[in-house]
Amino acid sequence: MYHFYELFRRKRERNRLRFLKTIAGSRFLYLVISIMRVASEQALERVMADLWRC
Repeated sequence: MYHFYELFRRKRERNRLRFLKTIAGSRFLYLVISIMRVASEQALERVMADLWRC
């Protein structure tokens, strides 16, 4: 019984590590996407300003 519990706990900790990695990965991805979106919005504003100038 004790051995089974030990195995279960180890497996759960491994799953938690994987879960944390997934969270970190998705947060990093979200950061990259938001940075790209802000950069594209700024580029769009610059293009619009150039068009208005013409």
